Amino acid sequence: MQRFADKKILLVPASPLNKLFAKELLSYGIEVVGFIDNFKKADDIYKPQELENISYDCIILQNKLFFDTLFKDLIAYSQKEKIFFYENNIVYDYKKIEEKSKQKDKQKFYMKIQKMITNIFDFYRFNRSEILFLQDQHLGTNVKALYSYLQKENIESSLIEVDPLLLKTYLQVARAKFIVMEEVIHTYIKTLSRRQKTLQLWHGVGIKKLNPIRDIKYSYFNSTSEWNNEVNFSKIFYAQEFINLGYPRNDLLFEKISTPFTKKLEKNKINIFYIPTYRDIDNSLAFDLDLLEKFLSQYEIYFYIKLHPFVKESISFDNYLHIDFLEDEAELYTLLPFCDLLISDYSSVMYDFLLLDRPIIAYCYDLEGYRESREGFLLDIYEYTPAPVVTTQQELLNQIEIFLNGNDSFKEKRAQIKKLFFDFVDNHSTKRLTQLVQKVVNE
Repeated sequence: MQRFADKKILLVPASPLNKLFAKELLSYGIEVVGFIDNFKKADDIYKPQELENISYDCIILQNKLFFDTLFKDLIAYSQKEKIFFYENNIVYDYKKIEEKSKQKDKQKFYMKIQKMITNIFDFYRFNRSEILFLQDQHLGTNVKALYSYLQKENIESSLIEVDPLLLKTYLQVARAKFIVMEEVIHTYIKTLSRRQKTLQLWHGVGIKKLNPIRDIKYSYFNSTSEWNNEVNFSKIFYAQEFINLGYPRNDLLFEKISTPFTKKLEKNKINIFYIPTYRDIDNSLAFDLDLLEKFLSQYEIYFYIKLHPFVKESISFDNYLHIDFLEDEAELYTLLPFCDLLISDYSSVMYDFLLLDRPIIAYCYDLEGYRESREGFLLDIYEYTPAPVVTTQQELLNQIEIFLNGNDSFKEKRAQIKKLFFDFVDNHSTKRLTQLVQKVVNE
């Protein structure tokens, strides 16, 4: 952010996330003079056509979904050299934005081709039989688990990584009968035929508030309980049918898979996993690592951290004997059975971990800022978090000591929340979903 020191900045759009981003920029001595937004009104919110009347040096755009539309609005009233795009803690200049805008145009062209192929299949009544799994680069735990199960059962299916710039992907989607995913994919799904079926596995339950997705209707939306569907997902997504057959990845919690890394975990006296949710702005570790290492060595605890790949690149634990990263090569849910105490925050992994009935601590060091960036939580954080909520490292260490002393005051509350969040406590989610897949494909 040093490149913006002593600059007057405008942020786009006027979202809660950017309001929080403005505070972070201020901590670097960077002045945010206002926001640009076509749909909101306030003294510090301007429309693109008002830019000529504002004194500013740079515009920072932070919106992945509509950035191309916003960029085209901005360059009509500003110099493109003044416009920057912020994503995953990296700032890109206008050249990168122009490149992304061209990519969006390419995607729209490919979507037209996909629609044409889809219509041809429908018009001539060509047979569709393929089961197609769509996997995102950084997600895919439920997709992988269900796809792997189908492979073991010799049920023919294909798995492809989402690549909006690859025409082949659009053609595969156009020919598929049943399409399975676990994140919102606008690129392919909006041009599907009514004769094609979709299964949204989704990638987590919890208290985080989600923005409604109203331009896609799934055939099936899956979660872990009827309560989750009623309280949360049915208000966010459109689906012909909301089902609660469980998450395939959770089946992995019920077995201990032996690998060199898990053998190492088994030898440790105590394993603590720290798995925080990914933040759009500040993902720095909220730890005094020297103090943490001293505490861990005192009790012979091994502390393993799971971070987003973008964050991990800038962090090293080489100087610490008891702090390390969780192995990247292994599926996270094959490692959780070896975890004695889980530390998280707002992540859905806390709720999946309930199936193991082991202690959890919610380390919410940025509670108020995160709450503001999400415009609140879906549910009350204190009532529906299955763990003590702490906001400082010292409070966290105190809770770890309580765990070490054998006190588990949240055991009953975990059981109560587990009843709400899970209708099935078993390792048969993949089997139940496979039966659904076979039924739809054979229709």
